[in-house]
Parts: sequence; structure tokens; C-alpha cells
Amino acid sequence: MEFFNRQQVVQEALQLYNPYQHDVFNQAKRPNKQVQVRKYTGKLDKQGKQEYITENKTVQVSRIPLDFVRYGAEQKSVFAVGAGVELIPNTENSRIFEQFKQNWEDIKIEYELVNIHTAKQTETQVAVIFRFNPDKRRLDYRVVSPSRGDVISVNYDDETGDLIEFTRQYLLNEDSVIDRYYKDETGIYLEREIDNEKELYPLDYPDLPIVYWEQGMPEFWNSKPLIDLLESGFSDFAEACKYFANQIMFVKGTDVALPEQQQQGKVIFSTGDGDAKFLENSNPTQQNELLFKTATSWFFMQSRVAPLSFEQMAELGAISGVALDKILVDSQIGATLSQVGDFGKGVQRLVNFMVKFYQYLNNSEKDLRVKVQFNKYSMEDESEKISARLLANGGKPVESVRTSMNKLGINADEEIERINNENTAV
Repeated sequence: MEFFNRQQVVQEALQLYNPYQHDVFNQAKRPNKQVQVRKYTGKLDKQGKQEYITENKTVQVSRIPLDFVRYGAEQKSVFAVGAGVELIPNTENSRIFEQFKQNWEDIKIEYELVNIHTAKQTETQVAVIFRFNPDKRRLDYRVVSPSRGDVISVNYDDETGDLIEFTRQYLLNEDSVIDRYYKDETGIYLEREIDNEKELYPLDYPDLPIVYWEQGMPEFWNSKPLIDLLESGFSDFAEACKYFANQIMFVKGTDVALPEQQQQGKVIFSTGDGDAKFLENSNPTQQNELLFKTATSWFFMQSRVAPLSFEQMAELGAISGVALDKILVDSQIGATLSQVGDFGKGVQRLVNFMVKFYQYLNNSEKDLRVKVQFNKYSMEDESEKISARLLANGGKPVESVRTSMNKLGINADEEIERINNENTAV
């Protein structure tokens, strides 16, 4: 069985995420071009012809990066987080819930969820480390991941699968620091090592103050051959365009006189067996266009990402939000898989730790549970929903005018008063 090297996977993930580290920029896999260049010396040879010398020259080839992974990862993260999360307690009028929710809103951790999901996809490792702030009497947090300069390793309990040790190595003021969070039967601890000197800090938390996400392989790793094909193909196309996109004039003859740039009625003069013609490709783009279109479509299909460029959205015309939701159903499936999978479980653990901390701090409401519910990212608007309800009820109202106006973001009281005033004036 092949040994799984997490740090190697992290490096491959970061390379896949950064298009400037793709194969198209690898000199060994796409070397620069060696060409011969003819240079005239300005002198005449013995036959009275222009003297020239031939030099070998290295020419930079075209290298076109395509940022498919960033585009796809950010879109999938937006769909996964949706329209935010709803926090649902299992009891009403809970003081612990109010404390937790105030803390949740104050530190704005919900705004980090898109970044956390993106890091999970593109780096395969990301974690939130909580720290109690005694001045503000609340939990603060820090997001750590490889792209932020952190080297992360973890250990789990063999029987329960619980996280029991989390190690983070990073630089602090040019010093190498290793923080090892762990728990045993005696408590929760932070062991900090700086320049081979260790200090142990007992932590007053009910559990490890860590929420950790990981995935086996980076998102889009199976699309790497497609991305390489598109980047190399598009770079080759760009390279060909530099040489052959414009017409090339082929001239032969003993003595050839070309016209000046702005000369009217241009004529080329030549002695001997002279000739002049343009060389051009009759159909230079058809095959490349088919390749790019097919490969791009396959990338979007297998990665559950929707191509949402301005051009493609414009082609849809005045499509309804309901219809657009149906077009994006595959993206919504991917989002649901994230929400009920490791990402959603991690968000629930965020909430669980914070709630558990306030229960521990206050020594009360041990039965309180708070459920995380993701709100769907939807293209529907309230006017469509109101129209659908009217249609379902045979065109008869299903709610008051005031309620419909409020749903559309209109101040019903002000508008109804204006309408009454206008009717009175008439």
C-alpha cells in the first residue's frame, strides 16, 4: 500500500491552484524556442549582394495561464455557504444561546465560511483556532492553512476518531514556532516550542479549541489533464497567431523594390523571374475552437461548476429565477454534498464548541443544542413567488397587498398612504 504523504498533497494542491505553477510554465515541459535569425551587416559581398550573418537565438514561447481552479473553487464555495446559515436552538429563551449568538455575530465568523470552504478545496487543510479574549469576555479566532504559512499535522483517537492532537508550525518574527494542542485524561494543553525551548500551558476549555477540515485530494485534481490540455493548446494557438495570424507576403526575384507604406497605387518592381503573393491559412481556428469548446464543457460538467460569464448570461435573455435555478441544479447538488459532508459537519462543530464553551463558563443549560441550517443560494425573487402563488390559486389573492409589497422591499404603509392621497385628489 502506498504511503499517503499529506505535505506532498498540499504542495500539489497549491500548485494546481496557482496557474503560474502549471506545466505550461515548466521550462522542461514547454521549453523556449531556438531559432535562427538572419542579420544584415550593411556591407556588400564580392557579388555585390547584401552580406548577412546567421545567429542562433532563444525566443520566449507563449504561456497562457487559465485560472479555472480559482473560478471553480470560489463558485462552489459560494453555493456551499448559500445565503448564510441559520442557528436554531432546541429551547426558547436561552441565556446561553443569546451569549453564543452575540459572540458569533461580534467576531463575524460566518463571513469566513466561504474562505474556509475554498481553502479546504484548494489546500486540503484548514482550521479555526479559538482563543478566549478576557478583555472582551468572548471567543476570538484565527484561520490557519498552508497558504497562510502554516504546516499542519493532526492525530485522531483510534477508537472514537476524535481529534486529540493538532500541531501547527509557523514563523513568528523570523522565529520558527511549533504549537501543539493536545488533550489527555488530565486536561487540555498547549505546548509551544520556540528555538528548541518548550513551554506548557494548561488551557481552560471544555475541549480542544480547534475545528479542523481536510480532504484527501484537492478539488479539481481529476481535471488537471484537461487544464493542461487547454493551457498548452491555447498557448500553441497564441504562438501560431504571433507568426501567422496576419498575412505574410512572399516575394521572389533578383532585385525587388517594395512600395513605401502610404504610397497610393502601390506597385512592386522586380527584375528576372519575379513574383509576389500573400500566404494565409484559409481556416486557422475551426479545429482549435472545437478542442477548446469540448474540453471546457467537460471541465465544467465533471467538476459541477457552472460557466457564468457575462456573455453566457446575456445569451439566456430574460430568463426567470426559477428557470435559472433549474439550470444550476448540478451546482446545487454539489453544494448539498458539501453541506451534509465534511464542510457542513465542521461548521456544526464550530457552533458546538462555542455553545459548549458558554455552557462550561456558566455551568448551566447543559441540554442546549444549536442546529446549523444552510439557507439555499437562490436566483428566485419575491415577485416570481407571488405570481406563482396567484397562478396556483386561480388568479385569486393568497395574501394581502400589504404583505406582498413588504416582500418586494416596498414600504407598504407609505405607498398605500400615497395611493389613497392620489385617489382623494382625483
